[in-house]
Amino acid sequence: MILRYFVLVLASAGWLVTAAVAAEQPNIVFVLADDMGPGDGLESAATAALSMIPNDAGVPALTQLARDGSESVRKAAVFWLGQRDDEKSRAVVRAVAANDKETDAVRKSAIFALSQGESSKADEAFLESLFNRVESERLKDQVLFSVSQRRTNDGTRWLLAKARDEQQPIEVRRKAVFWAGQGDAKVADLKALYSGTSERRLREHVIFVLSQRNEEAATNALIEIARTDADRDMRKKALFWLAQKNDPRVTKLITDMVVK
Repeated sequence: MILRYFVLVLASAGWLVTAAVAAEQPNIVFVLADDMGPGDGLESAATAALSMIPNDAGVPALTQLARDGSESVRKAAVFWLGQRDDEKSRAVVRAVAANDKETDAVRKSAIFALSQGESSKADEAFLESLFNRVESERLKDQVLFSVSQRRTNDGTRWLLAKARDEQQPIEVRRKAVFWAGQGDAKVADLKALYSGTSERRLREHVIFVLSQRNEEAATNALIEIARTDADRDMRKKALFWLAQKNDPRVTKLITDMVVK
C-alpha cells in the first residue's frame, strides 16, 4: 500500500516524472502497472514510462504485461509496444491481435496499435490476412480502419477490393469504401466502384464518400451523377450533397433542373 501510494503521488505530478522514476527503478513501475485494475486510470502512464526507459530496459516488462496483465493493462501495454519501431515489439503486438483466446477489447487495441508508428510491410500484410480470420464485426471494423491509417497504395487497393467483393456483407463493403475515401483513394477509383456495382446501398454510400472530398474532381463526379444517372434516387442524393457545397456550378445545375 505504501509503495502504491508513493507511485500514485508521483503519477499525479505527470507521467514524465513517472518515466524518470522508471528509468532508475523499472520494477516499481512494473509493480504499479501490474497491480492496476479497470478504472484506476494510471495504466497508460505506467506502461508509457516503461516504453521510454533508455536502452529498451523496460521492454521485457512491457511485453510481459501485454501477455499477463489485467485487461486494461494489456490494452495499454500493446498500445505502447506498437509505438516502438523495432520489429520484435511489433511482433508481440501482432501475436496479441491474432490470439483468438484474447478478449476482443485487447485485440482491438493491438490492431489499432499496428496502425500507428512507422509503416511496416509486415504489419500491413498481417492486418490484411487477419481480416479473413476474425469473426467479430468489431475486429473487422478495426482492421479496416487500421489499414486505412497506413495510407499506402496497397492498403487503399485492398480496401477498394473489399468494397467490390460481393461475398462481403454490405456493411463491410460500405465501411471499406468509407475508409478508402477518407484515405488516399482516387476519385476515379471511387467513380469506377460506383459504376461497377448495382448494389444501391453501396452506390448511395459512394455518393456520400464523394461528398466528403474537397477536390474539384469529386464535385464533378457528383454533378455527373446528378445530371445523367439513370436512377432518379441516386440523382436526388447526389443533388442533396451538392447543395451543401458553395459552388456556382451547383447553383446553375439546380436552376437548370427547375427550368426544365
